[in-house]
Amino acid sequence: MKMIRPLLALGMLVAMLAGCASGPKHADINDAMPAIKPGYGRIYFLRSSALIGSPVQPEVKLNNQVVGRSRARGFFFVDRPAGPYMASSATSVSSSLTFDLYPGEVKYVRTEVTIALLGIMPGSLAFSLMDQSIAEPELSKLSYTGTSIKARPKQTASAIPTATPAPAAPMPPPTAIMPVAATSAVTVSVAPAEALPAR
Repeated sequence: MKMIRPLLALGMLVAMLAGCASGPKHADINDAMPAIKPGYGRIYFLRSSALIGSPVQPEVKLNNQVVGRSRARGFFFVDRPAGPYMASSATSVSSSLTFDLYPGEVKYVRTEVTIALLGIMPGSLAFSLMDQSIAEPELSKLSYTGTSIKARPKQTASAIPTATPAPAAPMPPPTAIMPVAATSAVTVSVAPAEALPAR
């Protein structure tokens, strides 16, 4: 009996860890996350608890379209046009949450698994809206479980526009060099000296 309890505790711990999300943290992908497009809003789905129902990872639907799974210690997000939305899931019990999304708005939706009948049935996924002041600190501790995010292209030095250099002033045409006439040699004639008389 004494050996069974530690083995059960170990088994529960392994099951809990196996059901926890693994992936980059929110801070690791924050710089790579795309900007919200005009007319759209962003919806975060996060599940902070890992103590109850960790192996249970139900699908999350948004207006009846599957957008991800609720995983313990994980989060994901989707961008959608502004309008009315219903988040829902179907396990042993159906549950849903309706809300309006406005242009540029960010919504935070907590997903939490509740176990029914002492663990005999998988339970249900409960949804609730969160205030940003509570959601943001929790997000920083969770792992991203959504689709891959392409990093934003970083602006390189070659991509930075540079001032176009002003065109160089045109060089003046070369000055014509006039040929210098060759100076003709001047011949000086010297009269021959008169012969001196012999002495």
